[in-house]
Amino acid sequence: MLRRLFLAACVFVLVTPAIVSAVDIDTIWNGGVGNWNTATNWTPNVVPNNSGEDTYSVFIDGSKLGASTVTMNANLTINALTIDLGDSLTVQNSRTLAVVNAITNNGLLEIASVGNNTIVQVGPATTLTGNGQVLMVDHGMSRLGEQSACVPHRTMVPAARKSAPLPPAGLRPPIRS
Repeated sequence: MLRRLFLAACVFVLVTPAIVSAVDIDTIWNGGVGNWNTATNWTPNVVPNNSGEDTYSVFIDGSKLGASTVTMNANLTINALTIDLGDSLTVQNSRTLAVVNAITNNGLLEIASVGNNTIVQVGPATTLTGNGQVLMVDHGMSRLGEQSACVPHRTMVPAARKSAPLPPAGLRPPIRS
């Protein structure tokens, strides 16, 4: 009897597909100046970019002392982004950062176009919070918004002021023509 039960359990384990659940991984910048796509700049030692079952919540720099400056030099998708006071993230020319759920910016988010589309793309339910600034570099190609309605530089921020505080919690940037 025990032998049959054991054999039945073994067959069940071999035949039943493994159930894999998605994992959201908190990824913290180690501090200082550097490039996003260098795994050793992060804890855990991985380049945060949603893939397969894993998603990433990114923290620059997880409340460490001293200013951190991160340069995003690849096209990436993450679950959430937090930029601490005194820290900054620069999305380089011709790059796209897609944030699925939330951006909390208490530092500086720079969208640095020099003539090519440079985008921080948010989803329909993405929240933007914090007391930080978004700097959209000239050329009219820096964009922040949903994929179908990204807000270009010239309409997001008045011409006389190239940085602005993020809107209150839960509000998206205004879309004007």
